[in-house]
Amino acid sequence: MPDRRKYQRRVLIKENIEVERRYHERRKGERRDSPRIAVKMWIDNLETEEKGWEYFGNIGLGGAFIETDTPPEEGKYVNIKLRNIDEAGDLVLKGEVVGIDIEKGIRVKFCDMSFEDERRLARYIDELIKRGF
Repeated sequence: MPDRRKYQRRVLIKENIEVERRYHERRKGERRDSPRIAVKMWIDNLETEEKGWEYFGNIGLGGAFIETDTPPEEGKYVNIKLRNIDEAGDLVLKGEVVGIDIEKGIRVKFCDMSFEDERRLARYIDELIKRGF
């Protein structure tokens, strides 16, 4: 029996098809606006046995990850102090605990950061990247 259709239904013309979205998955790449750099920092407002000690983690313009075994509860505000980052001395940033990774650390989002503090932090991160840290 002869086929009455002008064109076969299942034949695709690939030149008119856009690239499928699943190949450009947004979760594959880096979503942060700025790079993160590993630093040591001093934390205030943490009520643990490690009070007054330096903490290790990574920091970016939007927030930080701080390694600690005894995290505070979510929503608590902490002060992160970076010592001697430039000629002006120490930089103290206020942040809110937005996430907890049990036995790993806490995620902190910076809040109430002035423009000048943001510039100082950006210069500090750029300087550490140039040095290869």
